[in-house]
Amino acid sequence: PTLVGFISGTQVVGYYVLADRVRLLAYSTITPISQALFPRLNSLFSSNKEEARSLYVRSAYFLLPISALISTSIFFASEWMVLLLAGNEFANSATLLKILAPAPFLVCASNLLGMQLLIPNGFGRLFNRVVTSVAVGSALSAFLLIYSFGAKGGAVSVVVTELVIAVAMSVAVWKFRTSIFNGAKNAV
Repeated sequence: PTLVGFISGTQVVGYYVLADRVRLLAYSTITPISQALFPRLNSLFSSNKEEARSLYVRSAYFLLPISALISTSIFFASEWMVLLLAGNEFANSATLLKILAPAPFLVCASNLLGMQLLIPNGFGRLFNRVVTSVAVGSALSAFLLIYSFGAKGGAVSVVVTELVIAVAMSVAVWKFRTSIFNGAKNAV
């Protein structure tokens, strides 16, 4: 929001902040489950990989459809949500909310892959490298996108960042799938 306000002005940042708060509210519905899941999976991956896999798969089958439903609902109900939360004066926020709609699903997917799978299996450093690398690239792309497209560019930057993190986590899990699902902990 700060960069949007700096480049695009206070009125535009107001539209962006409303859409961003709805996005963050959507995250908050999934976060408690993820936070409760992490210590259990961390323990199970150390002691009982079979049970850990079972819990992980059940969790993914539960969380991914819920996050997809949340993202879809945000996309299709964005105008109504903005009207309900802020009135007609913030109608421009609905477009930003539509752009941000995929973010809850993408965050859930990257959380399942990174926090719930990579870290408990000893790939914490790899996880941190991915997140740090994407953050650096995101800062540059956010500036360019916001400079070129205003608040819409900021929203696109958030979604692209979350997409890149989810894809990078997927690639890491695929690359190390044998040691994650069959082998010992690693320190990559």
